[in-house]
Amino acid sequence: MPNEKITAYKAGARVRTEVIATGLGERYYISEKTKEGILLTEMTPNGATTNQIYNKTASDPETALAEYIGTGRELAVEQLDAYTPPRISAACEACGKSALQRELDTIDIVNIRDVPALPMLVCTSCNAKSYFITKEYIRNLSDSNTGMFTEEELSLREEDKEAFINAIWEHVIRIFASKKINRVKLEG
Repeated sequence: MPNEKITAYKAGARVRTEVIATGLGERYYISEKTKEGILLTEMTPNGATTNQIYNKTASDPETALAEYIGTGRELAVEQLDAYTPPRISAACEACGKSALQRELDTIDIVNIRDVPALPMLVCTSCNAKSYFITKEYIRNLSDSNTGMFTEEELSLREEDKEAFINAIWEHVIRIFASKKINRVKLEG
């Protein structure tokens, strides 16, 4: 059986795939060369981040992306003059405009050393920060970053993973609420 060809677009230090079907629904992937490694981000077509991995040993965004999307898929990379940030299908809760971007898309990616564990959005109209976190993202974060949690938390995770995910979800909501950072409502 031949490899599935996935079209990806490269501009500068970023490579972004077209939307592809996966077992979890439609996704696209972004691979970005930072100062300290490669950031791989998995998103839904409406702009929800479902996974984010910061690989500090990888040096090439194309190779890291090809490894992440797995065997049976081949990247066909086309060079572009400029990167097009993902569209976030939501209005800013502060000003009401549809001008949200990933905060990382507003920064020169090659200068980034540390990537926040929870992806942030920023309104390019009013500069308000917001977030949208899915339980899938929290599940992936907890699976790939067990070092972030105490032994007690990991024990709870082993006993009842869904209760663990819900506890983190509620904790994240409380943290952002205390900082007066809005959770956006994605469309679609």
